[in-house]
Amino acid sequence: VASDVGVVREENQDRVAIVRGCDGAGGVFVVAALADGIGGMKNGAECASLALGTFLETVVSEAQHLSEPQEWLWRASMRANKVIHEKFRGHGGSTLVALLLLKGGRPLWLSIGDSRVYLAGGAKIRQLSRDDTLEGQLGKAPGVRRSDLLQFVGIGYPLEPHIEPLPLDASGTLMLTSDGIHFIEEDYLAKVVHFAPDVGLCAKRLTELAKMLGGPDNASVAAVSMEALSGESEP
Repeated sequence: VASDVGVVREENQDRVAIVRGCDGAGGVFVVAALADGIGGMKNGAECASLALGTFLETVVSEAQHLSEPQEWLWRASMRANKVIHEKFRGHGGSTLVALLLLKGGRPLWLSIGDSRVYLAGGAKIRQLSRDDTLEGQLGKAPGVRRSDLLQFVGIGYPLEPHIEPLPLDASGTLMLTSDGIHFIEEDYLAKVVHFAPDVGLCAKRLTELAKMLGGPDNASVAAVSMEALSGESEP
């Protein structure tokens, strides 16, 4: 993981973490999550912290009940939405993206807002998530502004988290990014990931590149190697 305030902002309102745990049957899982407090609303940093902390705590709790992994993600995102909405009444919020990787199970991703989930491999990159913005849903059109969020954590109800399994042929590096990273052209993102010797340097180089290109927003990334996860590792 890596996070940087950038050049323009005075406060970093991004939050990012990776957690490893066990479900009720002893099965190992890893969950990575990134939250970006919404600029122009109240207490963006606090909302991002609440979104991330509540989401991760609920995933760990739900994993003990032997329910379906999709339920862990859905319940965790809905609880985070409830906690933030009860405190700020729709006047504060956060985006949220997450990856759930299960030993022996198919990985899942979640997205709410305009932070992104990418899959990079072989010097190519593709966005798995779809931005919850007018442009993300309708494509580029006259008068459509990218920043018009259709939903976010803390908006209240209804909320529709996007939860999908990774493609069966998924390999390479999975990334969660805030918009301070993904304003960079995808070709450059793909090259940075491809030439980085490990995911730690990959994350660091992406935040450094964002700052070199003007740092217009907080830049955060969580990078996970699919190849590393496929092997055995010590606790």
